[in-house]
Amino acid sequence: MTIISSDPDLNTHIQWYESGFWEPRIEIVLKQIKNWEGKRVLDLGCGIGTFGIETAKRGAEVTAVDAFDESIKICQEMIEKYGLVNKVKVVRANILNLPLQANAFDVIIIADVIEHIANPSKLLDEIKMFGKEGSIVICTTKNALSIYLLLGYLIHQDIGMIWRGLQSLYRIFSEKIENMDNLDPNIAYVRHVNEYDPIRLWMEFKRQGFKVIYRATYSWNWRSDWKNLNRIFRPFFYSSLFKKIQDKFPGLFLGHDQIIVAKVVK
Repeated sequence: MTIISSDPDLNTHIQWYESGFWEPRIEIVLKQIKNWEGKRVLDLGCGIGTFGIETAKRGAEVTAVDAFDESIKICQEMIEKYGLVNKVKVVRANILNLPLQANAFDVIIIADVIEHIANPSKLLDEIKMFGKEGSIVICTTKNALSIYLLLGYLIHQDIGMIWRGLQSLYRIFSEKIENMDNLDPNIAYVRHVNEYDPIRLWMEFKRQGFKVIYRATYSWNWRSDWKNLNRIFRPFFYSSLFKKIQDKFPGLFLGHDQIIVAKVVK
């Protein structure tokens, strides 16, 4: 069964998932929970349903939420394709105003979602409402201070990304987390409207009262148009040496992406 979306980005995500290209991204999320069997999982900003499918395969009962019609359509088709209709409930809703039962979920996944939100504190408040005391939150996003990304932005003169990185540094040192101008804090945007270095992401969770239990960076995604940069750096970021460095010194935060795992505290 071939699934085709009217959205080119979703088609790319389907290809990445089914080809195994996303396997490192999926693995780092799945290994945060030793046993998914019987867990009630909330997947916010589910997209094509990647984590709903993978956690349901491992015995979880999943509620997958997205605000966009095409994402919901493709997610439903993917769940049907993998025979998980009875394990995954798909809900079209604004993830900042969820029509769900409070205190209902054991694990909440926000994979590559927080960068689409103008006001992250609102998202984290919503998560606390629907998680239980001690529920696990798994959040992934790009690492704004990745060596790979910073070199790429400089070499390719992506001024917008460099400027957002500087803004992120300002927020760290000024301890001011401000909404970006002219953006609605009550919706999720299709485009990225925020960038997070590891310190800022950690601070967001700490400010909202979560107990952070793990954070690290990792690499899986490479810009195909950065061919010269990839030729130099990709072998290192995929090497066993890089993995050993990250495992031993997770605070170095070298990787392309980052993950933070936290417990809900009420």
